[in-house]
Amino acid sequence: MTRIDRRCALLATAGAIALAGCAGVPLRTLAQLRTVRPDDLLAAGAREFGVALELDARVKTAAGRVPVVDLALRPVDEAAFQPVILVLACAAEPASPRELGLRAARPGRHWLVYRLAEDSARDLAVAQATIRDARDRNLRGTLTVGVRTDWIAEVYPVAVGSEASTWVRMKRSEGFFELWSGRLPPLPART
Repeated sequence: MTRIDRRCALLATAGAIALAGCAGVPLRTLAQLRTVRPDDLLAAGAREFGVALELDARVKTAAGRVPVVDLALRPVDEAAFQPVILVLACAAEPASPRELGLRAARPGRHWLVYRLAEDSARDLAVAQATIRDARDRNLRGTLTVGVRTDWIAEVYPVAVGSEASTWVRMKRSEGFFELWSGRLPPLPART
């Protein structure tokens, strides 16, 4: 985008814990993220956007539990346009990880792969139209996209502390790239 702030930060999160200082973001991903721009999100196929998780093999899909993609477009000048804040639910991807171009999972691990649910894909398309409009009007804003996987620690406490990685695909033709890797944190303490 011309004027929409080029601070398109893709931040992976696990639960409500923000990864301070991009901890857990692989170096090769940092280099790739430096080139990601809002135009890349505009070019993303709403029906092609995908999330892949490489996890401990004991973690399985759980009914009603899926990754959530948080997307927020906020204006620099509050009067410029209404912020767009979306919580985009995912749905299981029927294609196999191999068909999607993902490498074989490491021993003791496997892939859980998702795409945006139909309602979420429509919401992303609406958000893309808002971003295009803001760009065409030379308005400035910030765009953040994150992936939450807090359900894993809740449903599979045995997985807390195990290695995990989050991969994202914006376009099927470009495949997935690793967004975050690290150890699954416990659920935040409730007060």
